[in-house]
Order: sequence, then structure tokens, then C-alpha cells
Amino acid sequence: MKALILEDDACSALALCSLLEQAGVQSFSVADTGAAMEEVRRAAPDLLLADINVLGAGSSLDVARELRSIRPDAKLFFVSGYPKEEVEEQVASLQPCFVYSKPVNFETLLEEIETGSGGDMPASGPAAVTSMR
Repeated sequence: MKALILEDDACSALALCSLLEQAGVQSFSVADTGAAMEEVRRAAPDLLLADINVLGAGSSLDVARELRSIRPDAKLFFVSGYPKEEVEEQVASLQPCFVYSKPVNFETLLEEIETGSGGDMPASGPAAVTSMR
């Protein structure tokens, strides 16, 4: 499995990459949406783990849409410090996906990646956005 991490905080990106690598997930990180778009088109990762608010001309939602256009089965995980309800509204068109509040509980995130992204993702609809703390 290949994961793209879109995170403009270097410490958070490093921690997420390390976590995923330890779980056997090949991961790479970028800090802005332009670089993320390039990686999506070049590598078509299986999974996108993105901060909802990152640097760049576009948004992490644009990156997610591009990935889904290339890989409809791509798994989407969003992380944010914003209120959960606000983020869920923003990502509603990208269901199914997962939303996590900062600070991220790495054990919960890894469990969802291992189990939730293995085909047991929620179906489209109101229950498709899963919020984690």
C-alpha cells in the first residue's frame, strides 16, 4: 500500500510517515497542494492522509478529488484542528472518507487504516464520514 501525506507541519508529517512505515505502508509526504497534485498524478497512491488546511494554490480537497478521479478506490483520511462538523461539511462530496481531530490518536488512525481502508469503509451517505478523536 502506498500513502501520500499532505501536511505542511514538518514534525507532524515525519511522525505520520514513521507511523505508517512501521505498519508496512510505503509513505511519502509533501507540504503543499502543488507537490501533492504532482505526486497523485505520478504515483496514484492508495491512500491520502491530508491536513484539511495546507499551503498551496489549491486545497487538500482538490488533491483528494484528483486522486479519486485517477483511483476511485483511493482511501481518504483528513486531519484538522477545525470543528468536526465544519470539516465534515467540507468533505461531504468526497465520501466515503474519515475525519480526525487534532491531535491525532496514532493508534486509532493506524487501526482505521488497517481495518477501515481494507474494503470495510462506510458506504456513501450521511454515515460515510467517520469522525475520530
